[in-house]
Amino acid sequence: MCAADEKCLIERDGMGSTPLHHAALKGHIKIVRYLVMKKVKVNAKNSNGMTPVHMAAMSENKAAGKEIVEFLASCGAGIDEPAKYNETPLLCAALFGNFGVMELLLSKGANINSKGAGQSSVLLEVVEGQRLPAKYDIMKFLLEKGADPNLGDVNGFTPLQRAVMSLGTREVNLLIDMKADVNLGNKEANTPLSWAVDRKNFDMVKLLVDRGARINDVRQGPCRRWTAVHEAAGAKNAEIMRYLISKGADLSKLDSDLQTPIFYAARAGDFEMVKLLVENGASAKVADCRGRSPIGEAVRLGAADIVSYLKDKSAPTAEVCLLNDAIASGKLEYVEMFIGMVPDINASESFGASPVVEAIKSKNIEIVKLLIARGAVVDGAYHRNNDTPLHYAAKTADESICVLIASKFKDIDIRSLDRKTPLLWAVAHGITANAKFLISKGARTDVVNDDGNTLLHHAAMKCGKEMIDLLIASGAPTGAKNKKGETPLITAARIGNQTLMAALIAKGVSVNERNRNGNTALHYAAWSGREESVDMLIAAGADKKIVNNEGKPPDIKPKQRPESNTMFDRVIKKAVEYTNYSKRN
Repeated sequence: MCAADEKCLIERDGMGSTPLHHAALKGHIKIVRYLVMKKVKVNAKNSNGMTPVHMAAMSENKAAGKEIVEFLASCGAGIDEPAKYNETPLLCAALFGNFGVMELLLSKGANINSKGAGQSSVLLEVVEGQRLPAKYDIMKFLLEKGADPNLGDVNGFTPLQRAVMSLGTREVNLLIDMKADVNLGNKEANTPLSWAVDRKNFDMVKLLVDRGARINDVRQGPCRRWTAVHEAAGAKNAEIMRYLISKGADLSKLDSDLQTPIFYAARAGDFEMVKLLVENGASAKVADCRGRSPIGEAVRLGAADIVSYLKDKSAPTAEVCLLNDAIASGKLEYVEMFIGMVPDINASESFGASPVVEAIKSKNIEIVKLLIARGAVVDGAYHRNNDTPLHYAAKTADESICVLIASKFKDIDIRSLDRKTPLLWAVAHGITANAKFLISKGARTDVVNDDGNTLLHHAAMKCGKEMIDLLIASGAPTGAKNKKGETPLITAARIGNQTLMAALIAKGVSVNERNRNGNTALHYAAWSGREESVDMLIAAGADKKIVNNEGKPPDIKPKQRPESNTMFDRVIKKAVEYTNYSKRN
């Protein structure tokens, strides 16, 4: 049939494969010879970029596959041609366990260390390959033929790392025997030992250490620095840690945050590990770069057994962060336990808050009261951006804390660096109860921050009717412009707060005010496609022809027809028409 119509010799199937591809895959050497005799292209690629040589390398008929590869190579076929994802015929042969094809390709100059997708080598692909019954033998073959056991992928993962993660000791020993670097890490500095510890694989940890893995090496990744001992301390596997200690684990090594392994154990809530480390010389009197301590990790976690165990083993005095950890735990007994250890109850953490601010943020009024009773300064205490405890209290959802803190302040309108008052903060965070309380205590409603935003500008962000009505009734300016020239109405239209828009229009604000770009509230409502906002503004007298600085009027889109025209709607319409027709007839 093909002799009569030779077009079929070059036809392609849905995957772009030619008859030569199929013949090579199925091991039909006679058909392959016939097709080549008919001058078909021996290097034709299918949609995956694979040539007939690739297909022969994957043939289940291994002997025929080798013969076909040899024949095609003699006819000019490329033996190292990369496919769509850089797969070479050698990789295909390796993944299908075709040793004869591998031997042949290598004898003809195939690159055993070529890289495929993700810069993975042939050896690495085999290590990661699924359902390879002869994986060990394939690995051994490639290694003996010169495969580089230390060639990593784009992320630096080596065959040994992957073998530790997913294979057994036999394959790992093979790689190390063939000169795989037992201490070579990936781009994150994770080594084979790291992965063994991470997977809590004691036998693998022991093997790697016995084969030269250095347990005290400080590994430097792009974001952090640490050792395998740190990882083991947080892995909740005492057996591995005991073994590492027996091999000389240094329990005083520092990570990038100046934390020793005991921090990791305490943070994991592993009492057995903490006890093991202390009994083997780890100090609990250490502090990291932020002044945090191991007991602080346990306190923050609420690990009572570790807290009790470390209490007498920790430093007699502590940084303020320990007290903040106690506050964060929410346990009053912890706060009482550590409050006397902090030299200055009003100090702030290097990267955090003072204890009283931490207590306010945690919304625990009993702890706030305790701190004040023990000398915590409220009025006159400044934190980041000159924010005071009252600023923090104003934006919490606990009115009782706001009332308590405000009672300690002489100036209820105290400003932060960006000129925000506590009331501005309460409004910006939508805490109506606190805003109502502050206003009742005389807080000014005409305040603006550094950007010129008033209370109603902030209300546009997230406030509902209750807050809006409160502010307007309390005299908050309704038409003031911020530094961008926006009135609260423009801001509300831009954000889509129709409740505020309606309230402002009811107060009679000008609907045609323009900002610095010449845009009105109607411009923003139209651009956002909010039809209700557009209708509201037009009904209030908004000018549909007013232009901005670019000469553009509001882009009011035609209203959507209520009648939909989806396929489903058309079917329903037809059904209704048919029903009505049936009733009439």
